[in-house]
Amino acid sequence: MFRIKQTKNLDLVRSLDLALFGAEEAEGEYENAAYTWWVAWQDTKAVGFCGLERATDKKGAYGILLRAAVAPEARGQGIQRRMIKVRDACARKQGLRCVLTYTAGYNITSANNLIREGYILYKPHYAWGLKQGLYFWKAL
Repeated sequence: MFRIKQTKNLDLVRSLDLALFGAEEAEGEYENAAYTWWVAWQDTKAVGFCGLERATDKKGAYGILLRAAVAPEARGQGIQRRMIKVRDACARKQGLRCVLTYTAGYNITSANNLIREGYILYKPHYAWGLKQGLYFWKAL
């Protein structure tokens, strides 16, 4: 059994990012007033993390799903989908109009999980994440 809890422990988020993505792919920016972070726990072990950014444009406020990862030994249990649901619920509670995200083009598992959670593939005007990424959005 696992649970997902919001956290302010950015050192834990940073260490999970480094452990799960590696130093060459770790994000580096975690402290931002617009960011909210969660950690997935399996018993007493942290096995994943995810984040949500609140952003605004001329149409109003929207969310961006930030980095997410699940430890290899904890995959296949629906943790990533639960982390998507937690962030969607937080975005709805904040009154955000939609949520955007992207994943690497080779990451079919993440793409399928986003689609299962109601996200729609789209082509942005410019690649704001990965040049070869798959971009998704969901109206709330």
